[in-house]
Amino acid sequence: MKKIEFALWSILFLGCSNVSKKDNGKISIESQIDAISNDNTDGNIRIDVSKKYDEKKISIQNISNISYISLETNDDFLWRGNVKGITESYILGGDNKTGDILLFDRNGKSVKKINHKGNGAQEYTSFITIVPDEDNAEIFVNDNFKKKIFVYDFDGTYKRVLNYPSGGMFYRIYDFDDKYLIGYDKRNNEILNKFVIFSKQNGSVKKEITLSQKVKISERFRYKSKNGGMVVVATEIYPLMKSGNDFVLSDISCDTIYKMNKNMEYAPYIVRDPSICNMEKSAFLFYILETDQYLFANTVTKEFDMDKQEGYPSVSLMYDKKIKQIYEVHFYNSDYINMKELEIGPEAISFFSVLDNVCVVRLDPISLIDDYENGNLKGELKKIASTLKEDDNDVLMVIRFK
Repeated sequence: MKKIEFALWSILFLGCSNVSKKDNGKISIESQIDAISNDNTDGNIRIDVSKKYDEKKISIQNISNISYISLETNDDFLWRGNVKGITESYILGGDNKTGDILLFDRNGKSVKKINHKGNGAQEYTSFITIVPDEDNAEIFVNDNFKKKIFVYDFDGTYKRVLNYPSGGMFYRIYDFDDKYLIGYDKRNNEILNKFVIFSKQNGSVKKEITLSQKVKISERFRYKSKNGGMVVVATEIYPLMKSGNDFVLSDISCDTIYKMNKNMEYAPYIVRDPSICNMEKSAFLFYILETDQYLFANTVTKEFDMDKQEGYPSVSLMYDKKIKQIYEVHFYNSDYINMKELEIGPEAISFFSVLDNVCVVRLDPISLIDDYENGNLKGELKKIASTLKEDDNDVLMVIRFK
């Protein structure tokens, strides 16, 4: 659960609604009927978010290839931010507080530190998303405060700036292809939201998917604190996710999750039961990733204990495409003697541009040193932990699903 005092981003695609296409390249939702049947003949993956599925424990090593990357630590590369991107050659780290953008090679060696934080015309004030485009040797820095996307090369040289298309509010942007970015425009307190595909060169809009509905489910709770102030608590939501060369579009208010290909064609992909509109206590469904055999998803129940300051319980699900079965899945890392459970949620993928079927888990050095000293590690992870100091940069666990 994450507690915030800002409005979080969400999306609308289809739930208690119907879809119509327009010839101008825009898509809108117009009516209030369910466009997806409740039988199992539609060919979509169907997930019952109210059901208790059989549990299955899986070693992450059995379904993926694991590599550990110890990020180099020196006076210029002290990093306590987040992973912002992974390409074939680079790992990008970003620290929004300092404005540092750190480039490491895939072995964890420091390459370049970029910092253009400031109020100038070629500077960002903050960032949420950083999109690396290795093919064009460019980095797109999404400044939500200025409503601009600043473009630099991999040496940190300023190249250009893109204004947010149509004056939107883009909390997340992703690399769509060699010419375009894709983002979700979420304007607070508005029902009308949209996905936008726009030019990397000048920000011109290639395509909009406009979404509207009369009934909207919120992920937030509002309550008064003891000092009388208004507090907002919410869970993170994941409207736009990468799936190989495709993108997955979803919304907590909607019953259908869509997949869109590089030709900008979309189709229903996952259908949830029961309808979000019919649930007394909302349960949200989030796509995580898909491999040749499995699809991984998360459910999050909208409940929060104000006194304990905890809530939004989540369940990890795995759909086995070969046998068409859904399980509640618990991953564990067999590089720990005690088979430490490993949480893999959408946050391991959604906040940065990654390679296909890859997610990243950060391992802090203090915990690794403690596990090493207690004899709880083995293999490559044990070897790395034996060299760590408490103030070193994180170790990244890169998981590439088979």
